Amino acid sequence: MKKIMLFMVFLLLTHLNADVLNKKGKYFFSWGYNTASYSNSDIHFEGKKYDYTLENVEASDRPTDFSSTYLTDITIPQWNLKVGYYLDDTSSINFEIDHMKYVVNTPQTVIINGTDHQGNTHHNEAIELDNFLSFEHTDGLNYWSISYDQYVSLYVNKSKTSTVSAFYGLGAGILIPRSNITLHGYSERKDDFKLAGYGADLQGGFMIDFLENYFTRIEVKAGRINMPNISTSPASSDKASQNFNFLEYSLSIGYTF
Repeated sequence: MKKIMLFMVFLLLTHLNADVLNKKGKYFFSWGYNTASYSNSDIHFEGKKYDYTLENVEASDRPTDFSSTYLTDITIPQWNLKVGYYLDDTSSINFEIDHMKYVVNTPQTVIINGTDHQGNTHHNEAIELDNFLSFEHTDGLNYWSISYDQYVSLYVNKSKTSTVSAFYGLGAGILIPRSNITLHGYSERKDDFKLAGYGADLQGGFMIDFLENYFTRIEVKAGRINMPNISTSPASSDKASQNFNFLEYSLSIGYTF
């Protein structure tokens, strides 16, 4: 990751630029799949009968095993949608949806502080999460963002039908997860879409245009997510909050028109 970011900085500072394809005023669309990793986070739960924090909680993504699902039901795996407009030949403004998945790992032992949803009070106590709660954003951790990308052409063939480019950019947006959460022994499972917070990211990678209008895109995205309003039960007063860093790798294919 550090090597990729350093390379992008090098391109920015030196303004390396080969010949470019004519893209100004064109639109593009891409679809792909991702894998992601997350930093540990403190998760705070609050409601009418509880107020507690789980500290330094570990979580992972849940990529779908490679199978025919990627062709028959493309929305089940962890997917990426990007629609963009080229402001000029070397920059674009984009709308993106990153459908990642976030699952709190179990079994896992963490520190808890406060009064939990089962009515017990804790002070720096260790607790096993396996029979305590289930917490995941698996349908999914949906990051809707607007981004800006700058492209640096590395190679263009003589007929100008293919090119290799590096790109770097930044984005910001909102989180609309479908959070699957069960507080064991307290209430029924909560499973719905909700505007839960916001995020920001830096991105970079490589793009290969071929056959004039088609392209494939390899991207690394690093960002920060803050969700202060996660539903945990049917009761409107019950919620959770957390913030964490993420690192996402994606591979996409698209079309320019």
